[in-house]
Amino acid sequence: MTAAPGRYPHLDGLRGIAALAVVFCHFSLSFQPALLSGNPAQGAAAASLGVSRTPLVLLWSPDCAVAVFFVLSGFVLSAAMAGVPGDRPALRLLALVVRRWLRLALPILGSSLLIWAVVEAGGLRNAPAAAANGSDWLAMHFNWLAFQSNSLPALFEQSLFGIFNVAGTPTHWWNAALWTMPVEFWGSVGIFVLYAALGRATAWLRAAVLAVVLVALASGLAGAGASNGAGFAFGALLWEARRLRVPAIMAWWGGAMALLGGVVLGGMPYDMLGTPYWDGFVQASRWMTEPIPAAHRIGAGLLVVAALTWPPLRLALTRGPVLALGRVSFMVY
Repeated sequence: MTAAPGRYPHLDGLRGIAALAVVFCHFSLSFQPALLSGNPAQGAAAASLGVSRTPLVLLWSPDCAVAVFFVLSGFVLSAAMAGVPGDRPALRLLALVVRRWLRLALPILGSSLLIWAVVEAGGLRNAPAAAANGSDWLAMHFNWLAFQSNSLPALFEQSLFGIFNVAGTPTHWWNAALWTMPVEFWGSVGIFVLYAALGRATAWLRAAVLAVVLVALASGLAGAGASNGAGFAFGALLWEARRLRVPAIMAWWGGAMALLGGVVLGGMPYDMLGTPYWDGFVQASRWMTEPIPAAHRIGAGLLVVAALTWPPLRLALTRGPVLALGRVSFMVY
């Protein structure tokens, strides 16, 4: 897992594939909802129902793809924090937070302005499309226009500040996909603060603190939204674990098993009745209120482990087209 400082091309590739999965997810929700729901009333193509009950759902699973983003952010931001504690750490911390805010807020503003222009031009066609294919997800979009105006001042305020509101509910009407941005921003801030405070501590102490944070956040898998932030702690733990010396054969097989587990759990269908997943789902439901998102998030963590440890996957993720997609993954998302 040891890598030179700088970019991690195999992780860029994984991020690009995850971003493409989000695109496929939104296409599915809009035009072929049965690929996710398994609902016959939403399946314009009969094959959608069969495919929706297989691990192929991984290719358009929103839960798993977004969870991959969070784990990757925890890893690469922890790597970037190496050496930050030094002279005037408070100013460095402030600079990191401002840079992260700009990194997220400006693309948010750009996507919102594009949607604003479409609304102003009367270009919305989601309602008739939803009526044609039964997509309740597509139908719900832009319903806010019935009681809110397409206001530019509100758009700027929400894109730059309101979406990151930590005191109350984040507000952003234009782009529903941006629900991940508060998690991304405050998870990043958490990594910055933790490493600024513990940067000079021993690696074992940092790992112990991260493990406690991970358990605390992962307990949200029982229903609380905090579980989305657990990916950052897990990614940071993976960064700290890079110092472990593992025999090559163990790393190879461990990475292969992590990939298999990531595909099986990350590709858990949303409708698993009659599939091999069903018995496990029933057992997990006895102690967890959201077993499907939990499986997807665990699967995402395993996929990142596989990308870090399994040489064939690392090689595949650094191929030209995949790497090119990774470099524009945030814009794609």
